[in-house]
Amino acid sequence: MDIENCSVPWKSILLSPAVWAIVTAHFCLLWEFYIFLTTLPTYIKTVLGIDLLATGFLSSLPYIVMTGILYLSGFTSDFVIAKMFCSTTCIRKFCVCAGFLLQAIFTVSVGYTTSQNTAVICLTFGVGMTGLVWSGLGVNMIEIAPRYAGLLMGISNCIATVPGIVGPLIAGALTPNE
Repeated sequence: MDIENCSVPWKSILLSPAVWAIVTAHFCLLWEFYIFLTTLPTYIKTVLGIDLLATGFLSSLPYIVMTGILYLSGFTSDFVIAKMFCSTTCIRKFCVCAGFLLQAIFTVSVGYTTSQNTAVICLTFGVGMTGLVWSGLGVNMIEIAPRYAGLLMGISNCIATVPGIVGPLIAGALTPNE
């Protein structure tokens, strides 16, 4: 491949519904990720009333669970694809949709619980389901456009990083008293 004579199909990329579906899912995923990353320790300490030492551990627990879920769901997805139980597209969509749905269920459940333990479990699995979403989303660029996967990831990540800037600002404005 002569890389110097390679032209990027910008129009095809920018008009592709698949690209914009990936960018939108990536944006939504990182919105949740950055909000929890920046507000979870404060929530655990102030709202749940858990001491500072335990807050550090409990704030890291969701990300440990997320890592486990990511590996487990990635392995399971590859197994399903290899055994041809369903198509690659089907399993990727399932992981993204199921992950977002489970995140929503666990996160909303936190608002309805009166138990610290139940709230921590729901928060842990709410954030942990990010791993399920990543197992479906993380490889999409390579699968839809292997030659331009780096470019697509750059575009998607640039847009998906916006929540890391505005999300904490909005959360701070909505919760002025912590």
